[in-house]
Amino acid sequence: GGEAESNKLSALSNIMKLLLEQWREYLINEEDASHAEKNIYGWTHSDLIDMMVSSESPPDEEDIEHLINHKTEQLRRIEERGEVIVYRVVFTKTKEDINLDELGHHFISDVSDFHESMLSYLYMNARKSDPTLKESDVWLIEVKVPSNSIDYHETMRTFANFPFESEITVENPENVEIIDVSPYYEEAGV
Repeated sequence: GGEAESNKLSALSNIMKLLLEQWREYLINEEDASHAEKNIYGWTHSDLIDMMVSSESPPDEEDIEHLINHKTEQLRRIEERGEVIVYRVVFTKTKEDINLDELGHHFISDVSDFHESMLSYLYMNARKSDPTLKESDVWLIEVKVPSNSIDYHETMRTFANFPFESEITVENPENVEIIDVSPYYEEAGV
């Protein structure tokens, strides 16, 4: 019985080694997968996709990957440059009425993103506090933002919910440098 017992132990030992090796491989793959998933400014790839698919205007499924890669690259370029020029519109009667000390957190990196439906939405909100405003009472504010003042996590969340807007969320608006304030419709050539 000693040799049979030894063979059983040897076989059991080999099975255990095989199971341990498979378990080790599984853990390494899981670690790699979860590490890759957490690499998009605190969001998992699948969370971004879920948010995009359930957004108000979801992109076509075949465009999702391209959009995520494009936004991620845009943010990485901003980090490398150390700063970015962004824009915000404000509805007010005069330039002097703009509170430049409290510009807010949400800016757009591409002026052409201020489409008519966005401007209408912002106008309707602004009229709640000043019913005398006209649609032409809109100002374009151009600012320079240090890259370390950007909230990248929130920027990615906003991107996933509004994938066709180039919004940048500024974590520390007190760090922005105002470059220009001008009437929007003159600046936009309208």
